[in-house]
Amino acid sequence: MQRLDTQMEELQHGSEAQCRHLYSTAMPFSEPVRTYHYRRRAYQGLLRILEGKSHNASNTYRDALCCGIPSPSLLSVAQCNDSVEACTRCLHALKGQAVGLRKVHLRDSYIRAQECGDETNKCKDILRIIGREEQKSMWRRINRAIDTPSLGAIPFVQRVENGVVVDITNTEEMNKDIQTVTETRFDLSMSAPISMSSLQQRLGFLFDTDFANSLLEGEVQIPWDVDDVTAIILDEIICLFALLREGHTVVDLTADHFRYFWRRFKEKTSFSISGVHAGHYKAATYSKIITTFLATKITLIARGGCPPDRWGHGLQATRDPAYGG
Repeated sequence: MQRLDTQMEELQHGSEAQCRHLYSTAMPFSEPVRTYHYRRRAYQGLLRILEGKSHNASNTYRDALCCGIPSPSLLSVAQCNDSVEACTRCLHALKGQAVGLRKVHLRDSYIRAQECGDETNKCKDILRIIGREEQKSMWRRINRAIDTPSLGAIPFVQRVENGVVVDITNTEEMNKDIQTVTETRFDLSMSAPISMSSLQQRLGFLFDTDFANSLLEGEVQIPWDVDDVTAIILDEIICLFALLREGHTVVDLTADHFRYFWRRFKEKTSFSISGVHAGHYKAATYSKIITTFLATKITLIARGGCPPDRWGHGLQATRDPAYGG
């Protein structure tokens, strides 16, 4: 199963390498935004020609002429730099009007489609785009108002050195300091009451010893040296295990189950340490063969109890308890 999972992961990475990268712009598309964006890119191309970083001058001059730049071959480096800055300022000025310009662009496109007599395809497509963008804008505002505020990435960490709080911004130093603090916190579990009793050796680190199974099944008693609070928790675990065991069935993940989960999965809510994009599994739901294969793979792993190595790794996240409590 490990070899099969490794091969599947290699195929997924290989397919990602062949994909075309799509980049979203800072502003929605409209004619004024398009004009200044293409013109700035044309000036940047001319600048690369003058600096000797590009040798395809004919295509660069042709693009510049298409963008309305007269005599592009006569421009100097200073003129190109000034023009790039001017286009950037114009784009920045249009940023506040970008949403309105987008609506005007879609309206004009719809009117042109009607004038051309294309009522069946083009007009319906434009109306579909208008409706979809309005829905996205509405739900974006709703989610911004009701969702839990997010602090984003951690820009720095703090530690006390000689009684003074010091900010650490270097990535390696941040990771090292976070790891040190995390290890210290996890080491505190060794002083827990259950770790001071005989259960530490009899249960095992992974709770997979014969005594652990017998304890869950109620065949042995809780040792006498376990404190009262831990004993109550163990009693609840034993009762819960008995209830779950009564309704236990053989794991059988069907293709419909796989399809139901992944078609509703949000790509932004998870991160895979293997680097495989979640879009692979969302796209797989539209293939009967791939869906059946992946569902069968998960079923066999669950029944056999031998997951791939990458399933044993997770993403460690930390937060400052002063803010989150």
